[in-house]
Amino acid sequence: MDLFKRAGLIGLELDTGEARAVELCGSARAPVLAACGRVPLPDDAVVEGAVVRPESVADALEELWTSAGITGREVVLGVANQGVLVRFATFPKVPADKMARMIRYQAQDYLPMPLSSVVLDYMVIGEIADERGEFLEVLLVAARRDMLDNFLAALSMARLKPRDIDVSSLALLRVLPVEAQAGTAALVNVANGLSNILVVAEGVPRMARLIPVGLKDAAKLLDCSLGEVVPDPGTDAQRGWPREALLAWIDSLTAEISSSIGYYNAQPGTAAVERIVLSGRGARVEGLSALVRESIGVPVTTMQPLEGKNWRTRNGGDIARQAPDFAISLGLVR
Repeated sequence: MDLFKRAGLIGLELDTGEARAVELCGSARAPVLAACGRVPLPDDAVVEGAVVRPESVADALEELWTSAGITGREVVLGVANQGVLVRFATFPKVPADKMARMIRYQAQDYLPMPLSSVVLDYMVIGEIADERGEFLEVLLVAARRDMLDNFLAALSMARLKPRDIDVSSLALLRVLPVEAQAGTAALVNVANGLSNILVVAEGVPRMARLIPVGLKDAAKLLDCSLGEVVPDPGTDAQRGWPREALLAWIDSLTAEISSSIGYYNAQPGTAAVERIVLSGRGARVEGLSALVRESIGVPVTTMQPLEGKNWRTRNGGDIARQAPDFAISLGLVR
């Protein structure tokens, strides 16, 4: 199972309280949005990014495929939870035919769990050399097998086939415009459950972390449902929330973002983060961008993965104003 391969036409994200999917057709250079949709999930079906009740998830996926008019059955699944470890490691440079064996042999030094209990994948992201010799910079991903089993069970019950499994945060890099990849940026996906941050330098991933703050926390503070925290575009549902409660949630999220960026900036040889790019449902929270910018002191923008394209689903739905919500799903199949 390839945790980095991007082949596939349907990107599926399972978030707390909601499943989202997009189906693309056409070519890689000229993709066409064939279908796009979202359906609610029971609160206890997906918890902190992990499938807890496969049967409930399967029922919701069948509803999603029907309501959105999705025709394909093979999906690229995004995962982001405590059972997925992303590590950045350095290994001696070896011939290509010996690399996989060498990395598997030494990967245990970077993981707090036995290799036999995980699905392991890696990506070479750079090379360095010093007085000690030549080395490879490697991004390691280890996903717990028992965690993946629940995802696979849900897909099987819904008669879906996983073509690939990918790390949700890494998918964000694929929908970041090329011109926006220069310098160092923090890509922050604000989800219902666990949010995440990916720091990229010159288009190369350099740090990935989960953020234990999501819209579910805002819903608790505001005493409302997840759906009410971020209304559909064009409605006024968000207005009227107690400002103190909303600011408390934004402060907690900003503190986590700031802490992660501070940690990255403190690493030797790194270029400081120059900007933040928000995505996910939470990116549409009124005033979030401005408050994050004010607190952290760098420019903040909202990712628009469909910018410049007047894409509509074949069932007539216009997702342009909700595009940040689908950034991960789109990145999974780009």
